[in-house]
Amino acid sequence: MLPPLHAFLCLLFFVSSSISSHSSASSLHSSEDELSQMLSSLWHMDSEHRKLFHNEFRISSADDGGRLVAVLPRPSAVLSRPIVTAFGQLCNVLQSVNPNQSNNNSLRQKVDLFLAEMDKSPIFKKASEFYSAHRLSNSNSFKQKFRSLWFFPSSAIPFGSLMCRFSAFSGNWLSFISAQKRMNVKRLVVERESEDMALVEFGGSDAGGANVAAMRGNTQPQKRHFALGDSVEFELSALTLCALLRRERHQQKKRCTFKTDEENGQTELSIEVQTSRETGDEHTRQIFRAFAFVPLKRDGPSSAPISVDDFSSAIPEKRDGGRRSGRIGTVAAKRWQSMGTNKTMGRSKSMPSLRGPTNIQQLVDQMWEKDTERVNESMVRVDWQQHIPSRRVIDVSDSPFLAVSDESFLQRPIFAALVDIYNEQLFHPPVCQGEAPMNEQRRAKFDTLWALITRSEIYRMAYDYLDRLGKVDGLDFDAFTRQLFDRWFGAYTRCGTCKNGKCSRHGGPLGSSGWEHVFSGEWRGEIVDGHHSWVRFYLQQKAGDIEYHGYYVKPRHGQFIGTIQYKWNQYLKRIGGFMIGTSPAFDFSMLTACILTEPGDRKCKFQLKETPMFVSSFLEDCVIDGSFRHNFCIATAYPGIGNSNES
Repeated sequence: MLPPLHAFLCLLFFVSSSISSHSSASSLHSSEDELSQMLSSLWHMDSEHRKLFHNEFRISSADDGGRLVAVLPRPSAVLSRPIVTAFGQLCNVLQSVNPNQSNNNSLRQKVDLFLAEMDKSPIFKKASEFYSAHRLSNSNSFKQKFRSLWFFPSSAIPFGSLMCRFSAFSGNWLSFISAQKRMNVKRLVVERESEDMALVEFGGSDAGGANVAAMRGNTQPQKRHFALGDSVEFELSALTLCALLRRERHQQKKRCTFKTDEENGQTELSIEVQTSRETGDEHTRQIFRAFAFVPLKRDGPSSAPISVDDFSSAIPEKRDGGRRSGRIGTVAAKRWQSMGTNKTMGRSKSMPSLRGPTNIQQLVDQMWEKDTERVNESMVRVDWQQHIPSRRVIDVSDSPFLAVSDESFLQRPIFAALVDIYNEQLFHPPVCQGEAPMNEQRRAKFDTLWALITRSEIYRMAYDYLDRLGKVDGLDFDAFTRQLFDRWFGAYTRCGTCKNGKCSRHGGPLGSSGWEHVFSGEWRGEIVDGHHSWVRFYLQQKAGDIEYHGYYVKPRHGQFIGTIQYKWNQYLKRIGGFMIGTSPAFDFSMLTACILTEPGDRKCKFQLKETPMFVSSFLEDCVIDGSFRHNFCIATAYPGIGNSNES
């Protein structure tokens, strides 16, 4: 089975440019491998932008492959970027003026503004440096070439209809967001693994695509792939480099391929640029066609990629009992099935997956390696100070526990989302004070952090591990994730008991949830309950609310976990602790994996950096959406070292 394939663009444009055939053929010295490596490098540089998009992206499972989306969101974090604002303003002008009016002052101003933003981009600068190293010494700069390619001053400027308008043959995800409400979208599916590609099926008033298809004698709904979340600067820089540097025997057509180096196999993406002579000058060519596509291999000895012209008929259709067929045969059918839910991959809901680690030690090792958001020890230093003997309550330390020299990690999206929740003060620390019900408005405040965690590679590893062990109740990824939210946020009481299948004020107020207990912390009587987030601890320490007493146990190597004693606003945490420096995704995923496989007192055991560790976790009766659930919700989960006994 082929690995999932991801496309970043399916773009057709008619852009005027002058490219000398002798300079492009004999004087630009970029090899195919060098150009491919550069495009891969630009793709990886763009990963943060794709993450920014997916932070605000929520999808659900489709029955017949991939994951079905009702509508693409308008990601505010992406749309507020200056370059995207400039792109939008340029599109507005291009769609409102005569495209032949290249001397239009308003248009020229918007073009200059957009190019100025492009010039600030690290991706554009890297592409420019690469071009400079491989061009003729007397040829124009990359910036000049870029301008002439996309905004040739003596000809029509089709940038608006090709970049700003979505159809079967033009546009990107930004233009799709603007057009989707006017389109007759029949089906929108996002690829399952990395969610970097979407397939849309549409017909009717689709901003031009259906009309083009009708002229070709094809009245069937149109299908095309396009990328999700890649940046404007990546798309244009990659296309421009391919147009300028790729050398082919016949200069009219150029194809650039590169690897995305995905976790599950290297996915190959291609860009194709075609030129034609549109002037009397034999040496001058103009680009009139450029697009990118996923080069699927056909069955048999040929490995020629299928271009975008083949794509609509190459996508396999569902027929007779869910069997799939198509022009590209069984390889494509298997690829399409690989984008689906567990059910569409030929596995019943009750059949465990064969993916993922086989034990908790393997899982923790792999998650630790993949925790790219973990904060470096040079930024967060632990001052252990004095050891507390036995189980005494005593303050033997004078300085704060955590010394942070660089708070820039708090600006990372996943940490910033966690801090936002703390700043919102969504929980009441007194455990016997009832919490607000988890309605849509309250839940929306957790959406950003929840999406960042559950879209992370670490969380996916935890899901695969649980799925392999048959611990996901036969649910696919999305259904399991929805259920997990209820288990972490379902309300229960710590001031009484649930009786006769009901939790009410007679059994105590519903003042707790697993999330509040673990990641925020509570007060019960004169003690601290839960409070197992190092980020929460640090922010409260910084505010002067934490009085550190000393430590009980520390790891053999490093400072990634500690068992300590402290007070939070005069409430005592006699024996407590947390992981230190780890990302919220790591903490959440590790605890979840232990809760659902080995619940109980110190039942989940593993080693980290040669330090024996455990996770204790317990479930609790709770109320979700007004319904009682027996032993369903997470009451607590916390890590420890050796023989420490936290709560």
